[in-house]
Amino acid sequence: MHSEAKVGSTLWATSLATRNGWISRAKATKRGMELKHLSLFLFCFSIRTPVCSYHYARRQYNLVDDDLLRYKFLNRFDAAMNALESQYHWLKSPQAYVSRKHEDDKLVAFERANLLFIFNLHPNKSFTDYPIGTNIPGKYTIVLNTDSKVFGGDEHVLASSEYITSDAGFDGRRYSIQVYIPSRSALVLKPSSI
Repeated sequence: MHSEAKVGSTLWATSLATRNGWISRAKATKRGMELKHLSLFLFCFSIRTPVCSYHYARRQYNLVDDDLLRYKFLNRFDAAMNALESQYHWLKSPQAYVSRKHEDDKLVAFERANLLFIFNLHPNKSFTDYPIGTNIPGKYTIVLNTDSKVFGGDEHVLASSEYITSDAGFDGRRYSIQVYIPSRSALVLKPSSI
């Protein structure tokens, strides 16, 4: 995502989150949750091919430098997303295999470029020991966590967390892992074999 589109993307994410009532609920519970939503929606927005026009985006580079605003967190998140793409080339890889889309849990999990992406879009439900299917056995580590303090999150999942696969398959995959995934957050996991 280009720098000049950050403000436009943020407005898009805010609009979507407000329509679903997530921003207003976040303000009622905790001010910092608002940024968590924006980071998650920007992440969701960036994994598909952008179709928006940058023509109407206003270039306000000073927003990142203002400590009274939260754009510094979004800027760090954008940099981390670009670094992840540079290292693993997941946007250029073949179509993702979606192993989990659960409407009631509002959870989506897919594998792309040997990375495991897990999104919990539920507004208030966090999941402990949630099973996620995968075809790559071994140990998984976190390469991106939208709930990280670096991005203004609460860091409910530690960056040093490791996940070991079980031989019990799940969702049509040969192996599975169990993860803690907080509400309104996403994790990207990397197997140790790559």
